[in-house]
Formats: sequence, C-alpha cells, structure tokens
Amino acid sequence: MTIKIDNMGMVEISQLTHHPLNEELYPLELHKEDIDLLAEKLKEEEKATGCPNHTPLVICSKTGIIFSGNFRVRAARKNGQKKLRAVYCTKQYNPKEDRYIEIKFLEKFNVDGKRDEYNINVLIRRFNLQNKYFELSMGRPMNAQERNAFATNNRFDKTKFKNLLKVYEQDVNLFDKVVVGTITLNKALRKLGMVKPDKKYNPNRFNFFKCLDSNPLIVKNSLSKGFEMINQFKSIGDGIIFNDTMGWETNQITQPLSNIWMSAFVYGFNSVNKSDLECVTPRNRQGYADIHFENLTNKFGPQFLSERIEIKVGNWNGSASQSVVYGGMGSVRVSPHEYIIAFHNQQLNKHLVIITTLDKDDWKTDGKDANATMSLSHWFNKYGNTNKYRVLVGDIFKGNKSIEVTWADLPKVEYKQAA
Repeated sequence: MTIKIDNMGMVEISQLTHHPLNEELYPLELHKEDIDLLAEKLKEEEKATGCPNHTPLVICSKTGIIFSGNFRVRAARKNGQKKLRAVYCTKQYNPKEDRYIEIKFLEKFNVDGKRDEYNINVLIRRFNLQNKYFELSMGRPMNAQERNAFATNNRFDKTKFKNLLKVYEQDVNLFDKVVVGTITLNKALRKLGMVKPDKKYNPNRFNFFKCLDSNPLIVKNSLSKGFEMINQFKSIGDGIIFNDTMGWETNQITQPLSNIWMSAFVYGFNSVNKSDLECVTPRNRQGYADIHFENLTNKFGPQFLSERIEIKVGNWNGSASQSVVYGGMGSVRVSPHEYIIAFHNQQLNKHLVIITTLDKDDWKTDGKDANATMSLSHWFNKYGNTNKYRVLVGDIFKGNKSIEVTWADLPKVEYKQAA
C-alpha cells in the first residue's frame, strides 16, 4: 500500500499516523496551547490561499507515519480540515529502527521548525529522552563530551546547560523556579550544595610591598627584562608598528605591552629563586591571574582567595585625567589585591610603572563590567598619600596645577642580526 498524495500535493490526513516517538518528545498536555494557536493559523492560511499549511508534512509513503508535522495534523483534525499539503520522506519508517537513531533523525526536522526547540524545558526533555535511548543503544549514558555536543548543537551554552541539568535532576520544583526567574541558577546550585563556597578575602594576605622593598633584585630584573622585550617589540619590521602609513592603532599597542610586563615580572620574581615567590602566567591555566603565586596560595590555605597580581597598561593621553586603564569583567566585584599599572607614550620610549593595591570601588563603569575604567588621576587622588603603592620606574607627583609624571626613558639596546 502506498499513501496517496494527489496531483495538488495534498494528502487525506485520515491515512496518516502520528510517529510513536513524537508524543514522548512533545507531550500533548504541555503543548495544548501550541496546537490551538496552530489551528488558528491553519484556518487563516486556508482562507487566504486555499491550502491550510504552507510548509508540507513529511510522511512515510508506505505507512503514513508522520516524520514532520504531527502538531499540524492534530491542529487540522481539531479544525475539521481533511487534507494537508505533504511530501514523501526518502526514508521509510521502520518500527525496529534503533530509537536513538530515530530520535536524531526526527530532530533534523524539528530544530529548524516553528516549535520552540530552544525553550529550556523542551531542551531538557529532549536531552533526557535522547540519553535514555542512547543508553539502551550503547549500553552507557552520554558522557560529558556528548552532553556538551548536544547543548552546542542546540545553540545553548554547554556550561549553563550542564548546571541546569544538575538542578533538574535534583529538584524539579527548584528547576521550575530557575526557569521562570524567581531564583538564579547560581543560587539554586548553592542551595543544592553543588557550588563550592566562595573563597574568602584574606586580611593577612602576603605583603608584596615589603617583599619588593627587601628584594630590590626582583624590580631590577623585571624592568630589565621588560625594557629588553619592549625594544624588541619596537624593532619588529624595522619599526613598522609606529609608521604613520602602515602602523598600528595606538589602542592596539597596550595589549602586547600588558603581556610584556606580565612576563617580565614573572621573570623577575622567579629570578630570585625563592619558593614562596615562584609564579606563573595564565598561559597553561586559563582563569589564573596575570601573575599567580601557587606556593603562597597553598601556604595560606584553600579557603582564601589566591595570591596574585594583575597587570593593567594604558596609553598616556596628555594628562593624568585622560589616561586610563581598563579593568575588564569582574573588576567591580574584586576584593582588594595588588595590580601593576603601567603607562607609556605612543612611541613606547617613556614609561611609568607602579605596583598598587586596588579594590572594586576604584573602577568606574557605564553599567557594564566589561567597560570598567580607572584614570591615573583618580588613582593618584585616592592613593597618592598612602602606603598602598610603590613607584617602580618613573615618578608621579602633585604639581602646581595638575598631577605631573616624570617619565623613565626606555634604555636603547642595539640588536645585531644573526650571521
């Protein structure tokens, strides 16, 4: 028997059968409103064009099983409509087909369809059903990589999906509150004991100012390495970076300078061969601070925030009030800790470098954490008369009318080409 589609492309829906997996994926009690709305649209479309459905059903030619359009058929039956536009699927329905493979096949039709496949309730249900049949097929549940692939393929952040799934599995009522927004996801995770408690600020944390005062070689070696790398950076392409025709935008130079000072100070701290001062950049540990002191962190204990120094670099824009560094995401929430802030002129031959303690109140925002800034004048007006900083190179002071900077000249280094 072949299900007949007439020469107008229409099929008698009385010949069709709903796919057995469709209601598992989309329970009718959860989609009554969707079907009611669709029924109204089918009536409007038929009145306007003579055909209820612009998008055809996709059906099995032998069995009449509906691969795509189960809701449209239910809506048409609700309206008393007898025919809908349809096309045959190249695949024949096989009741013995592996159900995981069948669900993946149905997903191809529905993800780009009109149904809200990205609603988190729908997404969680689809994942659980896929996982159920995946385990029956493969003898194991989906692993983290396969779960992440599901989230990514459905345009959903994989970490958020993982955490939502955790809440759903532990407490459906709490999950519902997250979905409607009466509680945040993080609060739900904390309530379920799934988030480690926030690490505490250590009021007796390591004193980097005393450390540098008693170990002048750290600063000397850091500055020496930093200036060496800046000279090498300036010489790239015979100075093309600073060429008026071919050079870089000024604001594109601060990021390389930030990385240079980061590496230089890690070099300086490690150069004195003291275990407590051993430190690393975040090259191999994403999420670390610019300068991370693992041994010091372990020394104080896991309950405290890490021992760290951040690097912030800015371009001198003619005055201390116009010269800013950018804090980035999270700056407005940080606990007090040390930063190395550095300013340079456009040609990178004048430098000011300071180590200072900063906290969340030092950053000005436009309402977005990613746009947090701090001007040099704001910093000096707040900290200039405190012991919460050390000038490492150059100087800054209050002049007669404004804040003045004494710049340190970049030492010139002659580099010879290798023979």
